[in-house]
Amino acid sequence: MRTYAGSSVYMAPEFREQELAYTNAVDMWSFGVIAVEYLTHLGTRLDGWDAKLAPTKSQHQGWVDGVLRKRMADAPKEFRHLLLGLLYEKPEDRWTAIDCEQWLWENASANTGSSRKRRVSSLQE
Repeated sequence: MRTYAGSSVYMAPEFREQELAYTNAVDMWSFGVIAVEYLTHLGTRLDGWDAKLAPTKSQHQGWVDGVLRKRMADAPKEFRHLLLGLLYEKPEDRWTAIDCEQWLWENASANTGSSRKRRVSSLQE
């Protein structure tokens, strides 16, 4: 993939590299940011930034360190490991969708008190 689309606040760190070659790990980063928003009930919009323009690498790093990481600490403790896995800055270290599914499957019954375990992908609407 070599194009830019979407809101800058959800962009993974590797977008800031000179060479715009990236993998689906960028989607896992975006999922992590959305999970932080959901679990902390706080929006992550960058004040005063145009959502259509990508922040510079230093602006993004400042936001990750100054806003996102601090809000991760406000998430329920049982989800912090998931958030850490989703928000590794190096894409090769970041969790995959399969890693997330496995974590959710292993932790769902512990967090809900349910004794029935089902794979997340087997759930139907």
